[in-house]
Amino acid sequence: MALSVTTETVRAATSAEAYRDGERLRDSAAVAHLETGYGGLNADVADGDRIWQVWVGIDSRAEDRALTGECDCADAPPGPLCAHGVATALTAVDSGTDWPTAPVTGPEQAPLDPAELRYLALAETLGAARLAALLARHAARDRLVATDLEVATGGLGAPTAEDLAPLRALADRAEAIPGGDAEYDLHDIATAVRAALAELRVQALRPPTPALLDAAEYTIERWDRLAVDLSEDWRTYEREIEEIGAELADIHLDLCEQLRPDPLELAGRLAAVVRAAAGDPDSGQPDADCCLQPPAPYRSLLGAEGLAGYQRQLAADIAQRQSATGNVRRLLPDSAR
Repeated sequence: MALSVTTETVRAATSAEAYRDGERLRDSAAVAHLETGYGGLNADVADGDRIWQVWVGIDSRAEDRALTGECDCADAPPGPLCAHGVATALTAVDSGTDWPTAPVTGPEQAPLDPAELRYLALAETLGAARLAALLARHAARDRLVATDLEVATGGLGAPTAEDLAPLRALADRAEAIPGGDAEYDLHDIATAVRAALAELRVQALRPPTPALLDAAEYTIERWDRLAVDLSEDWRTYEREIEEIGAELADIHLDLCEQLRPDPLELAGRLAAVVRAAAGDPDSGQPDADCCLQPPAPYRSLLGAEGLAGYQRQLAADIAQRQSATGNVRRLLPDSAR
């Protein structure tokens, strides 16, 4: 649910000194790249010769729904707003932004799953032998459980190229359906993509490697294009498109958070996935939406340097496509323009 925030809400979430400094930063247009993410707002705030990464949200645990924030300038859990958080919040107020309710924990922490807590409590009532037998029975039937168990006990390490080959093959099989000679139904695409997602889900339980991240991005690039095909029957596949895209995005972000790639490397990876989703002007192929929705979910990993690198690559790609489209149009006869 979106909630409104006023200047008084901001003032109540910080000290008088931080509020004054935040007003000064707001008035000097120090806040850039304001956008939603992690249940709140993200921004870059320039202060002197530094640019700080800021997150500000509404603490759903507080009775008064007070603001809380995190900033690179202070290595601390969510709490009172610093001047950079104040500047971000005031800029959002000035622009009339509606605020989503923040998660129970900050963007760096995963919230506790109530269902997981419930099953944990039940498991603790069983003896070790009964619990082991129960786990073994489910592992024999469920590949996810089996893989998780083998990883947890040290029996299974990082995936090899051979382990990842079936994932790439499944992604290729799904991609080949629309362009194949045989007749197909959109359900065939959805089923094939689900099979690739199931394989990725299993491999993502294993210790992460750059090769695993490569394979995930290989799958995502093919999914983004296939989602365009499924959207031809939007009423039937709208929910499925959203679910598959969201799960692929979650897996990718989790892998990046574990691997912590160099910011500029991550910027290149994200730009490449977005580039692959772009349509082909020559053939009339439409652009696809990238399910990763960068850069917002990756801001804390990109930092100022990575974010700037991503935006540079994105601008270069757009310029190149516009140039290519212009060249094609110049070669077409007047009747075809």
